Amino acid sequence: MDLNASRWTSVEGSDYEFDDRSAGGEWLRVRGGGLSDVLEVKFALVGGTFRLTGLQFDSGRPLEARLLREPRIQAIEAAFASYRPRAVERLSDAHEHFEGLPAGDMTDAEAEDHYSTLRVLDQMQASEDAWTARLSEAGEAVPLRPRGRGASPPSDQELASFARELTKQQLAGRGAVTRTSASIGINRSTAYRWIETCRERGYLPPKEDRQ
Repeated sequence: MDLNASRWTSVEGSDYEFDDRSAGGEWLRVRGGGLSDVLEVKFALVGGTFRLTGLQFDSGRPLEARLLREPRIQAIEAAFASYRPRAVERLSDAHEHFEGLPAGDMTDAEAEDHYSTLRVLDQMQASEDAWTARLSEAGEAVPLRPRGRGASPPSDQELASFARELTKQQLAGRGAVTRTSASIGINRSTAYRWIETCRERGYLPPKEDRQ
């Protein structure tokens, strides 16, 4: 079993493939889906949902504007949301398989290879756990950007960030909605609509809080 072999993993129900070798690093490589080149992408776990926070061509050539438009970004996010748990499951299955092999029936050479493989799998599992932690930390750090008149509806990422900012402002006392809306360039009416949407999507408690 060559654990370091190049391996692209397809995602069921998607045209995209992810390079397992790049999993756990700062950038994850993805291809397919009509892309003209391999992309390197970054993700953050925002409000329990994986969101794309960075992308660049693997070759280094400039990105084309069309790549930043919907629905391609949503499609990559959806593909990663399917890929991630399956990748974790495959690693767990491999570890369980090797742990279950009867070491007593092995030759010395086979036993050495066996335990070497288990050590590699342990390292890979530790890397996966660390990556999950980094994705969560990255989600906490996603900033809110000012929004002007006529902006598109808020993304889940923006709603999650809005909810965190509102909660922080509530701890500072009265005027939390006013301070939060001013920080991202929306009026109070829009802020209250966002609050209702956040409650519907689970980013804020369903029961109305004192503002």
